[in-house]
Amino acid sequence: MFFLKFVGVSIFTIALSVGCAIALMQIFKCVHPPAGANPLVILLTASSIHYEWSFLIFPVLVGAVSLVLVAMLINNIKASTKWPMYGLGILNSKITNFFDLNDIKYIFTDDKISPELIINNSINLIISYRYKFIIKKNIIDLNIRIINLHISYLPWNRGADPNLWSIINNTKKGITIHYIDEGIDTGDIIYQKEITFTDDDTLESSYNKLNDIIQDLFIENFNNILNNTCPRIKQDKNINSFHYSKDKNDIMYIINDNGGWTIKIKYLFELLKNNNYNI
Repeated sequence: MFFLKFVGVSIFTIALSVGCAIALMQIFKCVHPPAGANPLVILLTASSIHYEWSFLIFPVLVGAVSLVLVAMLINNIKASTKWPMYGLGILNSKITNFFDLNDIKYIFTDDKISPELIINNSINLIISYRYKFIIKKNIIDLNIRIINLHISYLPWNRGADPNLWSIINNTKKGITIHYIDEGIDTGDIIYQKEITFTDDDTLESSYNKLNDIIQDLFIENFNNILNNTCPRIKQDKNINSFHYSKDKNDIMYIINDNGGWTIKIKYLFELLKNNNYNI
């Protein structure tokens, strides 16, 4: 409306209005790129429709609030992790809160790490937690310490979806803090803890429990990790327990058809057997 009322309609104001809308959504952490179409629609139809400022109240504001309320209701039903979250909740993790409270300087990124980022900021420790990229050899070769927080009891269930596979394959369940080497989750173990689940635990609650405990374990031992006085234990690489993200595709329909991630662990075995899945 600002561009329509004070700037006018042109190819430049159309492009600028869409860009400003998306930029503001990013600033306020409510990114929804399709909403960038709102200024596009207004400016393109301004010649045939007379828009007033009240248009921002109805239908824009009323519609947006209605959508958010419906989303909050649907996403919080039977969910132990409450919505909304931003950045998968990583920005509000116990670890970043711990750093902030103790005035520990850090750089958060969920993008690919570059050597320039490390060198230009004199970074001497990298902590990988719920990080979606594999840290490449060019970063490892910088000879700085790189550790990973992995929600399985290594060496079991390296790779993707470790908690799910620990349940399906009935291996040890737990958490591991380990160094990163050129393999995937094959580096030396720093700290680990075996965890048990109750009969009432679901795939979701077990996942949340592991993430909660591994953050506590990291915080408890942070000084040792920072000062490089923590243990370093070689993994048994004869245990070949590894999964790709695509490996779960054959069983996801069973999970999705029976409550999704809210399915209780104790029921999962029976469901897989009934569907002739080889456990």
